[in-house]
Amino acid sequence: MNCLEAQSKIMAFIENKLPDDELREFIKHVRSCKNCYEELDIYYTLIVGMKQLDESDNISTDFKNALDRHLDEEMNRLTTVKRIANSTIMVVIVLVVSGLIWLYSGVLDKVYNYEQTSKLSEQSEYYYQDFFGSRLLNDEEYDVSDIDKYYIEINTTQDETTDFMKRVHKYNLSHKGMNSL
Repeated sequence: MNCLEAQSKIMAFIENKLPDDELREFIKHVRSCKNCYEELDIYYTLIVGMKQLDESDNISTDFKNALDRHLDEEMNRLTTVKRIANSTIMVVIVLVVSGLIWLYSGVLDKVYNYEQTSKLSEQSEYYYQDFFGSRLLNDEEYDVSDIDKYYIEINTTQDETTDFMKRVHKYNLSHKGMNSL
């Protein structure tokens, strides 16, 4: 803000009609420019003194301190308004982020529960029921030798697979030269 703009806004400041965004610039300029401060002091003394005469109030003799107090009060009010606005914005942001996290965790929880339910429905009632059958929960029909039989059966299947792979490998080696003809 330059001196001409500041001097044109003196009356609006004294009458408290200056918008907040212009008020901050006006106060900063008046505090930094000695000529504009003196101009404001003169107008403030005249206008406020005349108002006090019209209202039959006690006439103040210390208009300079009254002007300084008025400038300080306005700057404090602007600072407070800015702090409240910033705090409100931060609270809204925190609430939005918290809400999004809450919704996201709820969705993840539903997806997890759905997946667990589908896994449980695909499995048999008891995980080892396929092997043990009805003997799973019946101690009288359960025999430890069944486990040994199961492992022998698995190893036999693996041995058959290994034997088959060895035979395929031998076949490939014996017919290696025939592919090039």
